[in-house]
Amino acid sequence: MAGCGQMMIWAEALCRRRQRISVQVQTEPGPSTIDKDAQANRGMSASEKDFMECYIRKARELEEIVAEQARMIERCEDELRILRREAREHALLREHHHRVLLELREARAPDPIVVTVSGSSYHREDCGNISRSRRLCAYGPCQNCLR
Repeated sequence: MAGCGQMMIWAEALCRRRQRISVQVQTEPGPSTIDKDAQANRGMSASEKDFMECYIRKARELEEIVAEQARMIERCEDELRILRREAREHALLREHHHRVLLELREARAPDPIVVTVSGSSYHREDCGNISRSRRLCAYGPCQNCLR
């Protein structure tokens, strides 16, 4: 039975040795069959470099376009501020002109006129020719015409 016990010890030692060897083989670098995606990175290929340069160039072009549009928006905002200020000034001027025009119309409103019975001529109220007339009709200025 000593042979059987020794055989068990030898088998156990062999298993331990294989486990140790298999661990060492797995951790040691060297040629092995590994997926292509898991291989070490050795830098970019020529096509990858071309793609990267093209991508960077397009990104810079887009940044320039965005910067130009931002400058254009700023110019438009400045112009809009100027136009709004001019519109306010124009509105104030128009309102002032309207007030002056109303004042002028009120100041120049014609005096009331008097028409005689015959209706052939009209006179002002202080005219001496209408003192003899029996029926007089007085007319004032039309408010619609004065506007």
